[in-house]
Amino acid sequence: MSILVTWKNVSAGLASTSVTSLDASDDGKWLFVGTRQGGLFRADTAELIKAAG
Repeated sequence: MSILVTWKNVSAGLASTSVTSLDASDDGKWLFVGTRQGGLFRADTAELIKAAG
């Protein structure tokens, strides 16, 4: 099964490579991904759940 998710780059131009950390917002609305070279990305968890559905 293939899941399509829209990720929004919030790294303000920082390079992104391999993922080194994951975290969720306190309200559970956002999933954040940090990358080895400093990139920061976020995804709406409602989109993730809908895509996995």
